[in-house]
Amino acid sequence: MTQHGAAAICDDAAYAGIGVGKKKRMGGEPKRLVDDGRCGCHGARDGSAPQGNGPMVNLEVSAVTMFKRFVTRIPTMDCFPRPRRSPLRSNRGITLIELLVILAVVAVLATLAAPSFRDFIVRGKMTSVTGDFTSSVMRARNAAVSHNICTVMCMSSKAGDAAPECTTAGEDWQKGWIVFLNPSCDSSVKKPDAKDVILARVASDSIILLNTQDSVKSMQFSARGIPSAKGRFDLVYGEVNDPMTDKFGTNICVDMMGRSRVIPGNKTCTNY
Repeated sequence: MTQHGAAAICDDAAYAGIGVGKKKRMGGEPKRLVDDGRCGCHGARDGSAPQGNGPMVNLEVSAVTMFKRFVTRIPTMDCFPRPRRSPLRSNRGITLIELLVILAVVAVLATLAAPSFRDFIVRGKMTSVTGDFTSSVMRARNAAVSHNICTVMCMSSKAGDAAPECTTAGEDWQKGWIVFLNPSCDSSVKKPDAKDVILARVASDSIILLNTQDSVKSMQFSARGIPSAKGRFDLVYGEVNDPMTDKFGTNICVDMMGRSRVIPGNKTCTNY
C-alpha cells in the first residue's frame, strides 16, 4: 500500500487514452489524474495524494484486476470542464455584402414574379364574374320551375339599394343585376316588392365589362324555365383589344332553354 497508488494507476489510464483524450499535454508530461471516488480520475498537476474517500489501490494486484478497475471507473463527462463558446461566434450576424446579395436576389425574383402575379389576379376576377352570372341565370330558372311562377333577371345599377329596380341604360351587366319573383308574369314590372327579390348582385370591378351583344337587358323565365330571350354576353378586361382580354376573355351563351355555357372569347354561340 503506497500513498501514490491511485495516482500511479490514473497516470497509466491517461497514457492508455482512458479519461483524458490525449496521452500527453503540450508540455510533454502527462496530466496526472487522481481517483476521488466520485467520477473516476480527476486532474492533479502534481503528484499529491488522492482526494476524497475513494479506495486506495494496491499496486500488487494483478493486471486483470487493474484492467477491470479501469473499465468500471472510466470518468464521465461531468468530470471534465465543458468548452466555452466564443462570444464572437455566438453573436455573429450577417455582413453588409451578404445583405446586399440577399436584396439583389429578392429584387430579381420579384421582377420575374410580378407579371405572373398580375395575370393571376385578373384571371381570378374575370372567373368570379363569369361564375356569378351563370349561377344567377341558373337560380332564376330553377326558382321559376320550383315556385311555378315567372321570375325575372335584369340589369340593375341600383342592386345595392334597399328597394332595387331594373335599369335599361347601357349594355354592361357588370353594373349589377337582380333576380326576383314575378307572380303576375307582367314583363313591364321593373321594381319588385322587397319580399320577391331573390338576389341582388352589385357591381364589382369597373374595369371588367360584361357586355350584351344582343341588347338583352332583361330575361323573364316562365314557370317551365323558358327565358323570354336568348343572348351572348362578352366578358372583357378594359376593352376588347386588351391583352388580358385575349388571355382570359370569355363569352357566355344563354339559349332558349335557359341553359348557359361559357365559350372562348374569340368564338360565337352559333359556331361553337
